[in-house]
Amino acid sequence: MVLEGAIEANSEPYKIQVQSAVYGDGFGHSCSPDISSCNGLAECDFLVGDNLCALGPDADSVRNLEVHFACGAPLPDKAVAAAKGTRIRLDCQAPHLVRRQNSSKEMLKRDVDAWRGAR
Repeated sequence: MVLEGAIEANSEPYKIQVQSAVYGDGFGHSCSPDISSCNGLAECDFLVGDNLCALGPDADSVRNLEVHFACGAPLPDKAVAAAKGTRIRLDCQAPHLVRRQNSSKEMLKRDVDAWRGAR
């Protein structure tokens, strides 16, 4: 049975499937940018900025992008966040191909927690 409006699970391993993206200032000014161009890629990297979608003139100058995406089995879903003017990277590469930094998970958690706390 197929539910109307249901999101199909990403069954293609190591390929990005964007689930949601929100760009905003944390004070009620936000928009949902279309970053579907990352879908189907193993990795996707781009600059976070106002060109993603229109927030309007009342938005605060501090803006962040939060993206939730799936990588397909066997990898868990992921979330990344980045501030305006910085680069964001969505990565579904095979684990043996990924270059990792020890503190990257702690830095991401800190950034996401800070952004959510400002909302």
